[in-house]
Amino acid sequence: MRADDAWPPPASEIDLNDGSWLTIEQAAGYARQTPDNIRASVRRLPIAIKVLGRIWVKKDRLIGGTVTNSPQK
Repeated sequence: MRADDAWPPPASEIDLNDGSWLTIEQAAGYARQTPDNIRASVRRLPIAIKVLGRIWVKKDRLIGGTVTNSPQK
């Protein structure tokens, strides 16, 4: 993650069909984690947006090295 990345990105720059956004289930498979681990990461890290009630995880932020199996206190 670069320090100059604006989060959340402006709506005009979000394209959910460009391959850089994943659902919780897709993100879990991509990161080899459980969906519950991804949900926990979404709650504590700036890696996702909510569009019409569905959570979308930004692929490059997911693999930024901060999603783990370890539960956070």
